[in-house]
Amino acid sequence: YLDEQELVYTPYFISKGSMGLEFTFDFQIAYRQTELLIKAFNTINKFNLLYFLGTWDDVRQVREKQTEKKVIGLAVINNEEREVKDEYLEALQNKGAEFVLWTERNKPENIKKLKVA
Repeated sequence: YLDEQELVYTPYFISKGSMGLEFTFDFQIAYRQTELLIKAFNTINKFNLLYFLGTWDDVRQVREKQTEKKVIGLAVINNEEREVKDEYLEALQNKGAEFVLWTERNKPENIKKLKVA
């Protein structure tokens, strides 16, 4: 999907959070003013959602100080075989993270989320 959009990205991006622990994101895209940390969810549930939000927030605090860039968390969620609960999407929005539902990945507004330069 990222290749189709002709994006330059880093797979398996590892960064330390404020607690000194290293966390891995599936992909990272760096722009001049922003940085995008992407987690792909084949199945999303309360536990992996909370883990993503917590790790992204922890890493975001450190990365924004280090790079002086806005760090955005993006969840790409597979919704082809299972419906995604609205409460999970609301939780992402409430915490300031973005999301793309896989079946809607080619909509212009979702492609724009990847190209936040």
